[in-house]
Amino acid sequence: MGDAASTLYYTFSTIAQSLAAAIALLATFVLYRVQALNGEIERRSDALLDLGFETGVRTKAQDARVRGDVRGFLEITSAQITTPNERVDYARRRLKALFRHETSLMRAFWVSVVVTVALIAASVVGLSRVPEICEAGLDAVLLDATLWWFIACLLSYAWLLRAALTSTSRHER
Repeated sequence: MGDAASTLYYTFSTIAQSLAAAIALLATFVLYRVQALNGEIERRSDALLDLGFETGVRTKAQDARVRGDVRGFLEITSAQITTPNERVDYARRRLKALFRHETSLMRAFWVSVVVTVALIAASVVGLSRVPEICEAGLDAVLLDATLWWFIACLLSYAWLLRAALTSTSRHER
């Protein structure tokens, strides 16, 4: 067994521990960012409703917002607009951008979570099978595959951080 087994034990255990810590830290950061986006969505929604919608539309729009249905909110508030209003148009564009930003951020987060959890699980399974891996002569192949998978996790974190730190105005169209 020797050196190959030790290398696998150290690699699998280190990867599992470091990725668990990394994803926990990233999850905290993403949660903070999503809360900030949701707060702005709520403020922008209230501001849009203050621009003069009749009571029935206002109630339906508020219900959609409480459910987290941004698309529904935008549909309901667009039905009332008969004359162009620059403030309403800007508020709706901003809400759409915030919604797209949040969607992009959550997509990147879940990709990172899936890739990370899968590698942590594979590392734990690998830890329990090191003797069999070495006997089968698969140590070098699995070590290379694990390292490439680890790099994929790091790239997904970079994508996630980019999504979190990107300005919402980038999502405006």
